[in-house]
Amino acid sequence: MAGMDNLKKTAQKGLLGGVICGATAFVGALVGGPIGLGIGSAVGGAISAHLLRFRSAPDVVLNDFTPNERTDLLERARRAAVDTKEAVIKMLLQIISALLKCRSKEELIDRVLLPILKQLAEIGITSLLRYITGA
Repeated sequence: MAGMDNLKKTAQKGLLGGVICGATAFVGALVGGPIGLGIGSAVGGAISAHLLRFRSAPDVVLNDFTPNERTDLLERARRAAVDTKEAVIKMLLQIISALLKCRSKEELIDRVLLPILKQLAEIGITSLLRYITGA
């Protein structure tokens, strides 16, 4: 279980680092345009790396997980990949069907964009719940 706790810490710190990097990239883009975007990203990445100092996921899995925990993690990842693949194929078919019927920007938003966003949210929530429950 220590391995899973360390992996969760890695994911949390990685997410926080991404938020910091994204925020500095955004500010850089506002201030300096495309060049500011690049500079903001680099600065945010450097700040995140320095402040957060965390281990990579492969390092945690290889050094902190028992062989049984690695097998369990692999099986969970396989199930998540299958679920995601099926959802993506379904979503692509819906997009193609909706695009063929659209005649205006409003229809495009209502028939394509909003359903995609809803579907992505559902996929994310379902995957998160499966990860948490171990189902």
